[in-house]
Amino acid sequence: MTDFVREYSNALYSLSEEEGLQEEFNASLEEVTKLLDEQPDFVRLLSSYALTKGERDDIAEQVFRGRIHDYLLNFIKVLIDRNAFQTFGDCARAYHDRYNDAHGITDAYVTAPMPLKADTIKALTAKLQQIAGRGVVLHVSIDKTVIGGLRVLMDGRRYDNTIQTRLEQLRRELVR
Repeated sequence: MTDFVREYSNALYSLSEEEGLQEEFNASLEEVTKLLDEQPDFVRLLSSYALTKGERDDIAEQVFRGRIHDYLLNFIKVLIDRNAFQTFGDCARAYHDRYNDAHGITDAYVTAPMPLKADTIKALTAKLQQIAGRGVVLHVSIDKTVIGGLRVLMDGRRYDNTIQTRLEQLRRELVR
């Protein structure tokens, strides 16, 4: 993380804390990041030197006014004015990390071969909370190439209980 990203995300978090808007900002930043991930040309547009800063601010205003808090819109405009809009995603991730730290939460990224049932999600969340020692938010993705089991990435550690991994472990043991 760059000093710029750290400084700007910390400033945004401090503002949200003062105003009691941490949860709203966290959710909005996640939504905007998802939108930008789906529309990379929009990031290029708001980062383009072909447009004046005023024109880029106007575009941001038209797209985001009324959809996100005015403070977040102003944050976007500050990034545009500093020719740093391309760092928005990094700033949002840094904000999210700080939010999670402050609220005792960790993200767990789960890859499964099919959608998980509600009771499976509940049991998995409980087990991961026990491992992490704090609250866990699951982000489940479906990968039909996974043959049975689950793959979990949490706190920089990978937990892989897929059939492919177990077969690979068995193959290595037999080769030895």
